[in-house]
Amino acid sequence: MLKVVLVDDEIPVLNHLQAAIPWKELSMDVVCTANCGGDALTFCKNNKVDILITDIRMPEMDGLTLCKEIRNSQPETQIIILSGYSDFTYAKQAIDLQVSGYSLKPIDVTDLTDTLRKAANKILKANKSNGDYLLDAIEENDVESIKSILSELSLNTDRLYLAASMNVHNIGDKLGADFTHKLGKHNYLYISNTPFSYLEAEKIIAFTKDMGGIGIYREAVKTEDLRLILDEVMSMAFQFFVNGTPTLCTGTPNPLLTEEMFGKLEEAGKAPDGLKDFLTELSAANCSLLFDMKSAFRFYNKLASCKYIQAPYSPDEIIIYGYTQLLVNFKTFSEMLIKTAETIQFSSIPEIKANEGSGNSFLSILKYIEKNYQEDISLKIISEEFHLNANYISQLIKSETGLTYTQYLTELRIGKAKELLKSNSMSLAEISEAVGFNDYFYFIKKFKKAVGVTPGKYRE
Repeated sequence: MLKVVLVDDEIPVLNHLQAAIPWKELSMDVVCTANCGGDALTFCKNNKVDILITDIRMPEMDGLTLCKEIRNSQPETQIIILSGYSDFTYAKQAIDLQVSGYSLKPIDVTDLTDTLRKAANKILKANKSNGDYLLDAIEENDVESIKSILSELSLNTDRLYLAASMNVHNIGDKLGADFTHKLGKHNYLYISNTPFSYLEAEKIIAFTKDMGGIGIYREAVKTEDLRLILDEVMSMAFQFFVNGTPTLCTGTPNPLLTEEMFGKLEEAGKAPDGLKDFLTELSAANCSLLFDMKSAFRFYNKLASCKYIQAPYSPDEIIIYGYTQLLVNFKTFSEMLIKTAETIQFSSIPEIKANEGSGNSFLSILKYIEKNYQEDISLKIISEEFHLNANYISQLIKSETGLTYTQYLTELRIGKAKELLKSNSMSLAEISEAVGFNDYFYFIKKFKKAVGVTPGKYRE
């Protein structure tokens, strides 16, 4: 919700503004009303304000003086001036102050609502742009640029708090975030200069029907540590996958217990029956005490590369690179353990050979990928669509293109992203989602590896 301050020395005008404007429809919240510029300025100095609506002629401090003060302290605030005077001098001064709108009294509600919508669009565009530059700077670990962008977002760089959510609606206002940025499909990053509300986070999770999570890092973060802590808080937001239930995560399990599980996997992996017993036993354990999402992700990759596991696709496709890839194939960590245990082979895995109709299959599969590249299309999904073995499909694509399925899909998505970056005003996170990368930081890594620069630099 955008925060709005109303200032007018006439109480009826303030009441009319509060009652007549469809604030909720505009995703706005009137956080303060004041009868003079001085009171409004005091509030604005202590609180971030998105939109200021003020009368010009008021006692003590007039509207134009208030606007000048706000411009100095919060230059990104959108200002709308109300006045009963049509004097050109006022209009000229308002233009000099770069206000978003200048409306005469009596107030035209329709006209003012349109002006508010335009102001909101300016704020959203500015936030998108700054958010993109911020993510780019964080990925590059460019501390000076990070500080500069955070300052433009009216954030104090000395004391930052981080939170993230996955599969939970945008909850920045409820948590008390000063800045919210979408990272991917149902995935948000929140930054604040004050600690987040754990009580509100608990309420949100308590009433969350879908599998989702909120990660909150408890301590204040230094700018130079932002990239490292961001990895932590993103892992926390995905903890629901390990816990098997909607989760508020504010810490990680005992690392000694986690490493013990990796040791047991190493030992159990020496024989197929021992591996199956270990996975079955672990699937019934309270894994929330044993793994965070980061270690669960690492555990899967180590498990999937075990020689006794018959992966649902070619060995070239075993390793995964992002948390969302796990969520495509499995609902929970426990389900992953059970399904993987079911694939354990007690004899050698037969090689799958192409048949005579492989050419037609290949073209049909490529057309399907081209049509659905923006969706979560794993080899498993394609195998079900064409009623073919996933391993066979992987080998077919490799033999025809020289690329693994993952490499082929990634190259296709990067190409589409380059097209959007050249000709579209979408945010980087929106482009990432539009081409099928639901994990923005995975997208930025793959893009930089393929193109040589980050998406933000490429757009410039």
